[in-house]
Amino acid sequence: MAIYSIYLPSSLAFTRENIAEHSRLVPDKFSWGGFLVPLLWLLFNRLWLNAFLILVFEVVLALGASRLGLPQGVTLITGLVLMGLVGLEGRKWLCAGLERRGFRLIDIIEAHSPDEALHRTLAQSHDAEIQSANVSVQRAAQSRGVIGLFPGPDSRP
Repeated sequence: MAIYSIYLPSSLAFTRENIAEHSRLVPDKFSWGGFLVPLLWLLFNRLWLNAFLILVFEVVLALGASRLGLPQGVTLITGLVLMGLVGLEGRKWLCAGLERRGFRLIDIIEAHSPDEALHRTLAQSHDAEIQSANVSVQRAAQSRGVIGLFPGPDSRP
């Protein structure tokens, strides 16, 4: 089972339709795409700053290794460590990038597949809509006859 973070654009209301159509699911697991092709994975996921920093690091590493005469094993190991870093931390960077772009975290759920995670979130959102409707009805009923801290004319101590 994987843990999924479900994000929804902040501009949209927390409704079943918006969650079903506009949500973004991010699994909390190792990113093989980020490990095998880190720069392309970062660009595909619109993590521009991270991609730029990785590119600069790789260029500096290549130029530094050639000028200092470092053995190829050092550059190979450094490259593998960098690939592993993107594979391990890429999903966390993706979540932070979504939040910077105006998405909000609406749920974290454990499921076998993305479809199951979305289905569970939709079921919970339906329950949350019902509960919020009940709370608003209860508040409206409680507020009748009372303005602020002062009781209404027909309420007696």
